[in-house]
Amino acid sequence: MSKLQQIELFIDIETKKLTSFQQQYQHAQQHQHQQQKRLSDLENYRLQYLREIKSKVASGSKVNELIQYQNFVSKLDKACEQQVMMINQAVLVTAQRKRQFLTQQKRVDAIAKYHDKKVKKEKLHAERISQKQLDEVANQYVLRRNISPFT
Repeated sequence: MSKLQQIELFIDIETKKLTSFQQQYQHAQQHQHQQQKRLSDLENYRLQYLREIKSKVASGSKVNELIQYQNFVSKLDKACEQQVMMINQAVLVTAQRKRQFLTQQKRVDAIAKYHDKKVKKEKLHAERISQKQLDEVANQYVLRRNISPFT
């Protein structure tokens, strides 16, 4: 296996890793957005209950009923706090996945540049060899022509 083939195989492996990191990053982003949506839904649900409490107070509802509503709103507050913690965790995971993806992307780019440099170097080397061979053929032609008795 030539050096270029080894580099190409390495690029393939690293590109597959890059794809995996990209998928993990996208999954983390989606998870973060889902968590943020859940928080938004919880907050909206909480606001609806607060409006209901206000309307119950205005209509003169029983104290026990109002206490139950208030207790439920307190549970929603705790759920919102827990959801914020889950969002913070999701943000950290997303940032980590992004760093992994970008680091791998730089790695693949660097390897690809190295590969391109090697290809150019080998091409230049092959061109020089070819030119030397053409020069040798031309020199032999000139020598034969100069030595030939029929000139």
